[in-house]
Amino acid sequence: MAAEKDKTEPTLLQQANAGDAQAMFRLSLECSDDAKAAKWLRKAANQGYSPAQNNLGVLIAKGRANAPVGYFQKTVNAIKAKFSKPPITTETDDAVYWYRQAAERGNAHGQCNYGWRLAIGQGTDKDVDEAIKWYRLAATQDHPLALNNLGVMYAQGTGVGRDFKEAVKHFQKAADMGNTLARFNTGLMCLHGRGVKKNPTAAAKWFRLTAEKGHAGSQFALGTMLANGEGIEVNDTEAVHFYRQAAEQGHAPAQNNLGIMFAQGRGVAQDDEEAAKWYKMAADKGVTAARQNLGRRLALGQGVERDKRSAQELLEQAATEGTLAPAMAYELGVQLSKDGDEPSAAHWLQLAASQGHADAQYRMGVIYHEGVVVPADNAAAAYYFEHAAEQQHTEAQHRLAVMYATGDGVLPNASEAARWHQAAAEAEHTESQFLLGTFLENGEGVSSDDLKAAEWYRRAAENGHGLAAFNLAYMLDAGQGLKRDVKDAFQWYQQAAEKGVASAQCNLGAMFAQGRGTAVDESSAVDWYSKAAAQGLASAQYNLAQMHHHGRGVRADELEAVEWYRAAANQGHPGAAFALAVIYDHGEGAIFEDDTEAVKWYEAAAETGHSRAQLILAEMYRRGQGVPEDYVKAYSLFSRAAAQGEELAASAKLLMTRLMTPNQVAEAQSLCRV
Repeated sequence: MAAEKDKTEPTLLQQANAGDAQAMFRLSLECSDDAKAAKWLRKAANQGYSPAQNNLGVLIAKGRANAPVGYFQKTVNAIKAKFSKPPITTETDDAVYWYRQAAERGNAHGQCNYGWRLAIGQGTDKDVDEAIKWYRLAATQDHPLALNNLGVMYAQGTGVGRDFKEAVKHFQKAADMGNTLARFNTGLMCLHGRGVKKNPTAAAKWFRLTAEKGHAGSQFALGTMLANGEGIEVNDTEAVHFYRQAAEQGHAPAQNNLGIMFAQGRGVAQDDEEAAKWYKMAADKGVTAARQNLGRRLALGQGVERDKRSAQELLEQAATEGTLAPAMAYELGVQLSKDGDEPSAAHWLQLAASQGHADAQYRMGVIYHEGVVVPADNAAAAYYFEHAAEQQHTEAQHRLAVMYATGDGVLPNASEAARWHQAAAEAEHTESQFLLGTFLENGEGVSSDDLKAAEWYRRAAENGHGLAAFNLAYMLDAGQGLKRDVKDAFQWYQQAAEKGVASAQCNLGAMFAQGRGTAVDESSAVDWYSKAAAQGLASAQYNLAQMHHHGRGVRADELEAVEWYRAAANQGHPGAAFALAVIYDHGEGAIFEDDTEAVKWYEAAAETGHSRAQLILAEMYRRGQGVPEDYVKAYSLFSRAAAQGEELAASAKLLMTRLMTPNQVAEAQSLCRV
């Protein structure tokens, strides 16, 4: 073969030297030296040989038509340039000239290249109509790149009416001829359903064909489809492979997405430093998402040295341009809050909130309400809660309702409170369901409606709200707004009791003690009374004292009974105070008579309106038992007891008037009026 080559080369060279343009063109193809190739091409081009004219244009456009310039020549050229007028034409213009020469002689490559320069206005005036004309001429010769470029014009509506079907026709024809760009564009049309029925699976196949040929755009597109599972099964490892191939060719969006894969550890080991590296490459090329991703990394010091100033510049630049995703600012704020940097967190949450991010608005409401990062400002808190609430943020609706109910940061408005509780309740906010029930039961901000109140109590109770279960149980127990059902009431009391609601524990104890809604079980009654009593519920303490006092469900123990009576009495429970008074009045078991203690507790019970205590205490004042004799006080107490239906008190009051002076009666009557 070498011998044959040596034999043919002189013949080709001789033909070229003899002025054979085709030989000159063929010889240029064999030259490894671009400058020599350009020399032969120029000679052939000057003879009008169109393939040479086109190829000469290509070499000129790529800056490869001249021999390398040495240092001395560079110096001479620089001196000439300093004292010479600028040339009228440039090498780029020269390339366009030769493209046109080739095009006018019917060379399809030249027609396509000339059309391209006209379309973008490089080296010549931009002329889209002329560009289309030359693309069409090349396309009629089945030039694949011209077919693709003409398809692009139709897809974009540049110089022609936008026609996706016509674009697809040209892309498909060029793609079938193996043109990489056309295959990529066909994939795009299939992916987005332009000119053809949307078909992500077909798009993935086209992208794979060109991705494997090294087309960066296809590698990026295929990587995205693999990462998202669009038209193809999710395959993070393969997605990373194609992202990397595109990224290493300088494809900026692919660099950003590769950074995301490293950040999330998808298809590759999680690596913050690698993520930051690729984000920076993409950010330097102006990819907005990459700037945001890099800014977040700089703010948090993830994979890079923490640099709040640079982070703020990147992210606020995006915010100024209107490209900063509110979700990005919110996420950054949340992360900074977790890291303990609350002031910086508030800055980014504020930015996200100002762009309408509901979660950020809610968190800003919390920040102003708590007053830790910024001075407390309940009006500002209400402002942010309301904006978030209007976007159906359930917790914000609840917080706003509470503020309207209490007049915290806003003017009190029961109707508004009920409205926002209703919104939150319908979104299954359990506390708002309960509170809406109370509004309906009490007629606050809405018309009183026990039936609706019970419905909301039930929904809240079914979501595990203890107080709602108690209120529902009470309404069933009392037949309030509902048909009385003690068995159902028992079940809801039990649920509330198990949630630790003291009143429910007490009422459940009573149901066990009385056998209402369940079988009598005094031992269980004592257990539930004990739980409620331990929480300080006076009625439960009294009931537990009764059980110990009378030995029900537990061994009788007067001392234990007295302790629980005392606990309840100290909280103002009239029955407990009276029971204590009776025990000390008469003495019982281990408890000795003690008139002073008896009077003390009779007084306590009487002050709460206990008529029996008032009657007995009046008698003690009449007889001077444990207290100095005092007819005035006795008369006053008899009167109060009589007013509550104590018959003995009424007769005793009449007897007292016979023992008292008119002045004493008048004084006693004045005390009664008070």
